[in-house]
Amino acid sequence: MQEKVDTGLRERKKRATRDAIVAAATELYLADGPARTSVTAIAAAAGVAPRTFFLHFASKEEVLFHHVEEFAATGVARARAADGPWEAVQAGVGAMIDAFTTTGADRLAGLRVELVAAGPPASLAVRLGAVHDDLLVAVCQRFPGADPERCAAHLGAALGAVGAAAVATVRGSAARDSAARDSAARGGAASGGAASGGAARGGAASGGAACDSAARGGGPAGTERAMRTALARAGAGFREPEPAA
Repeated sequence: MQEKVDTGLRERKKRATRDAIVAAATELYLADGPARTSVTAIAAAAGVAPRTFFLHFASKEEVLFHHVEEFAATGVARARAADGPWEAVQAGVGAMIDAFTTTGADRLAGLRVELVAAGPPASLAVRLGAVHDDLLVAVCQRFPGADPERCAAHLGAALGAVGAAAVATVRGSAARDSAARDSAARGGAASGGAASGGAARGGAASGGAACDSAARGGGPAGTERAMRTALARAGAGFREPEPAA
């Protein structure tokens, strides 16, 4: 009995430490960006040693995807309950869209997409590859008469379409935000020039902050819409696979 109590306590402490690391990394990433955030800084903010960080995550990038396996399990369950092969693919990939866009109040959606677009570290690539394999196995087991190669092709097409839509949306938003900040800075400088250099800097900072706020408020929602639209379009020409010979 005591052993069960001790095990439960250890698991709760482990989960609490992991949650603290995720929370600390989230705030640092949003404030400084992943490139300027170190494992040492994350560990210090979470109140743990760097070696403790590595007991939970293989790299600082993986913190952004701490929840992937949970959403993958949801996707597999949805795929196993689907009415057809494409519906199974759609359900599974839809769960992965959730993983990118609905965790952490959407605040990290853009960072996740940017990381994958730039090329994730090897350890994360292995995890994402395992998610793909689990979804494909779920679809094939749910519909044993479907051609596995065609199911794999449709899953790959769906993931590719969703990924391309996400990357295009995030990069497009970044370009628009940069242009808006430049415009705000020029406007602030012109207005401030009539008063003082300090006012100019204040106008530029306020304009930039407003653009950042708008981007945070609308960017992730736009990314999610683009991903879901791409998923729906990927299946527009889908035809039920012929049973394997």
